[in-house]
Amino acid sequence: MPTLFLSFADGDCVRIEAKPSETVLAAARRAGIPLSSDCEVGDCQTCRATCLGGDLGYEDGTSVSLSQDEIDAGEMLPCVASACTDVRIKLPYERGKLIPAKPFAMKLESIERLSASVVRVVARTLGLSPIPFLPGQYVNLQVPGTTYWRSYSMANSPGDDRTFEFLVRLLDDGEMSRYLTERAAAGDVVQCRGPQGGFLSEIRRTTGADGGGRNGRGADDVHAPANHGARRGPRGHALLRREFCR
Repeated sequence: MPTLFLSFADGDCVRIEAKPSETVLAAARRAGIPLSSDCEVGDCQTCRATCLGGDLGYEDGTSVSLSQDEIDAGEMLPCVASACTDVRIKLPYERGKLIPAKPFAMKLESIERLSASVVRVVARTLGLSPIPFLPGQYVNLQVPGTTYWRSYSMANSPGDDRTFEFLVRLLDDGEMSRYLTERAAAGDVVQCRGPQGGFLSEIRRTTGADGGGRNGRGADDVHAPANHGARRGPRGHALLRREFCR
């Protein structure tokens, strides 16, 4: 059986065995090692990592959202990649900061139209304990009354009050957009899964706010990370700790 050597951004390293044709993600789960993931079909790149050595394979017909240049450079998707030989894989997040995703529910407290294209949603999770998350992470929300799920980053910083805030960009004919503008009301219960996304950060010098999200997860992708990580540096420059997820 191929041996997988997994190294995390905090220096933690683990060694596990993979069954033939077993994906890296499945092998890690079987060994009790949680890895960042979401779609698990090769589309969203939440699980994206780097192969430092060894050979990987993808089954015929597998959806792989990486370009050939990225694959040639060693980028890989643990949710659909299998080890053909012993491999060394670098994960771009700290193992100690990886929060396992789980299902939960939240009750809407307010829906506020901020502009023609943005709605602010404030909700409180049900249950006695808050759902922990990291700045830049996101959750999957089921559109009430449908089978559709949509992903949004939290706009507020983590806290102990069980509150989630989202800034949702309205899209023409969007299922969540239609729900928020036509029938959403305080007291509605929304089913959720998360938090999702690996936690990455980099320090950069800037003279103002900077940053951005990916995959269109609303207008809030940089809001919470900026609130959480901005501080002042020498000569009055802002040192913005950009925190984002894959």
